[in-house]
Amino acid sequence: MPRAFKIPGGMAGVWIVGGVGFAACAFTFFVSLFPAGGTGVPIPVYMGIMLLGTALLALPPLVFMHFRKPSWLPAGAGASSPPAAGKDQGTTNAAATKKGK
Repeated sequence: MPRAFKIPGGMAGVWIVGGVGFAACAFTFFVSLFPAGGTGVPIPVYMGIMLLGTALLALPPLVFMHFRKPSWLPAGAGASSPPAAGKDQGTTNAAATKKGK
């Protein structure tokens, strides 16, 4: 499939760009755990609130992914059951491949 853009450097370039992006996000998350000056909130309390808020915001997508229905798969995915977490949804699992033979 032709892409609208290409990262130079092949896979090494992709890893570098992805690594820089991940490092920037991790640094931003780390910095956000410290309160701005003059808030009057103790640092451990502020960090706890931020971590709890992050966990609560991350929870709903994980719950939906765990309880997803097979009918939610895109048409033509080919699998009779939802793929395992982290797998490409466009591929079939080994059991579905064996059934087709």
